[in-house]
Amino acid sequence: MTRPSRPFGALVLALSLLACAASAQEAPAPKQHEDVAPARRRPLDLPRLRAQAFDPARLRQRRAALLAGLPKGALVVIAAPKGESEIMSYRPDPHFLYLSGQAEPGLTMLLGPGLDVLFAPPVSKRWETWNGPRLSVGNELAQAAGFGEVADRATRKARIKAALAEHEGPLYLHGVDAKDLELEVDARSPGGVLGRLRQVKDAHEVALLQRACDVTSAALSEAISSIRPGQFEYEVEAVIEYLFARYGAERPGFNSIVGAGPNSCVLHYGANRRRFGAGELIVMDVGAEVSGYTADITRTVPTSGRFSQRQREIYELVLAAQEAGIRAIKPGATMGDVDRAARKVIRDAGYGKYFLHSTSHWLGLDVHDVGPRSRPLEPGMVLTVEPGIYLASEDLGVRIEDDVLVTETGARVLSDGVPKTVAEIEALMTGRGVGAQGVAPLPGRAAQEPAQKKPRYFDLKPR
Repeated sequence: MTRPSRPFGALVLALSLLACAASAQEAPAPKQHEDVAPARRRPLDLPRLRAQAFDPARLRQRRAALLAGLPKGALVVIAAPKGESEIMSYRPDPHFLYLSGQAEPGLTMLLGPGLDVLFAPPVSKRWETWNGPRLSVGNELAQAAGFGEVADRATRKARIKAALAEHEGPLYLHGVDAKDLELEVDARSPGGVLGRLRQVKDAHEVALLQRACDVTSAALSEAISSIRPGQFEYEVEAVIEYLFARYGAERPGFNSIVGAGPNSCVLHYGANRRRFGAGELIVMDVGAEVSGYTADITRTVPTSGRFSQRQREIYELVLAAQEAGIRAIKPGATMGDVDRAARKVIRDAGYGKYFLHSTSHWLGLDVHDVGPRSRPLEPGMVLTVEPGIYLASEDLGVRIEDDVLVTETGARVLSDGVPKTVAEIEALMTGRGVGAQGVAPLPGRAAQEPAQKKPRYFDLKPR
């Protein structure tokens, strides 16, 4: 899950299959939008919610809080990375997005005493013809950004050098190094302070995380009702990522993990290419990203629609461990307390050595979000609870993961829109999800031998 997001390859496959399904005579009519997934939905105006979460006044408060956490007179330079290509998907740097609300590549901010500067490119009609509007010096997007000044990025190096000459405080860099700025100074990282700021979410951040959880829950519910023996793991992945896009998520927050049989025991499995049969378990560890905030939910289900006695034994043990971990969440507790509560259930049952990872991690703008793990829990923090048991000798892996908000009185599960009891899962698997519908076969084309090439000089064998 810590790997960078990949393009929607599975989404493209899913859309193609669904288009074929609509044209196939034997296929049932496609479902209407409101019937796609049997998960709870919350009406939500996403543009409005994003505007509230990244309100310029709120962003200025975040930048001020960052400076307040650093030594007096400190200067901070944070750069958004350049995109790999104008035609490839771009994921913004989480620190930059948190402080600026900007998801465009190539921007830089300079913060310090009396300094609230965003460096941006000049207006380019040619660039906008190819790619659309972007934040540029002097345009409406720049005026709406909420910075004290938006300056031409060509002046970045000179302005930073001038600020260093004027102020005696230390320099903090993120996303750029001193060599890139032609500076011969020792720079520090602002990551520690930013991590602590990002650990506690405000109500608007929580609302975006809730939406990401709702989208992911709907996608998982549809995938669970679509699973049939004989499918490929990527077919399940395709259903999930199709629903991500259909419900408005920008992308998966990390590479989707869909592993069946032996792959259910591979913690960060990512190939998703195996064809699974009857009688196996399939682990789906996925998360939709909404306005930068990602969910991270895992469900394990039987490929045949019903758990075997052995599968049910391990599954219900993991579920009991997860419930114990969730009960341990409250203000003042620690992530270690949550881990000990969940781990005790599994250890007391004799499976302690098969629980191979920690129970929790922070969640937010990163799937494994920043901040010290030892910090006591506070209202507004969001963490996962994901115990697991992995019996490789039996090709039997079980992981159950939910996203949990710390509240004033305890905890609230954000990802409760997708079933997880044995009875609920087995009932859901009697349905016929979108991925279980028939699709038209691709047109068959016999493989053709390539035409024989005439030898060229470098094809000839030496005499």
